Amino acid sequence: ITPDLVTGVWTGAEDRSVRFSRTDQGQGANMALPIYGYYMNKVYADSTINISTGDFVKPEGVGDLDIDCFRSTSAGSNPFEETEETPSWE
Repeated sequence: ITPDLVTGVWTGAEDRSVRFSRTDQGQGANMALPIYGYYMNKVYADSTINISTGDFVKPEGVGDLDIDCFRSTSAGSNPFEETEETPSWE
């Protein structure tokens, strides 16, 4: 994804009865990723297309958001710490 282009690749079939003989053959990294990589390499290699590789410009008035993972728990507690209420699964 760039400020000038959004690309997605979907591999599959319209008919739900179509199946791959192995799961790894049909998953995105095996089927869609090589297609995406080939396409994007061609796009960036073609200077007549003029697709930028720059970052998105942050709109004015949009700030950063800090998320405090502990905020939704009781004051000062660690949600990942084991307590008497949280049994150990060892």
